Amino acid sequence: MKKNKLSIIIALLLFSTIAQAQITEPIFSKKSSWTVITANSIYGTLKVTTYKIDGDTLIGDQNYSKLYADNNYYCALRETEDNRVYTYFSKILYIQLENT
Repeated sequence: MKKNKLSIIIALLLFSTIAQAQITEPIFSKKSSWTVITANSIYGTLKVTTYKIDGDTLIGDQNYSKLYADNNYYCALRETEDNRVYTYFSKILYIQLENT
């Protein structure tokens, strides 16, 4: 019976350690980078876009990380302690709709 109690206590401690590690692990690091390949099957084209996080900026008392797309500033990202990610776009993006 004592072995079962000890095993349960060890399992609970291990589970709580793993759960805490998952909560505190950030989604993005300060030097994250990734590549997105977009395929257009109608025109047979590929578009390759490289994103990277590089540098910080202060926006309204909050610290944001700068996100670059193909070495051009794209937006700013902020991650909270509960791993929620917020974005800030400094330019208004317009999408042109075509009549078909």
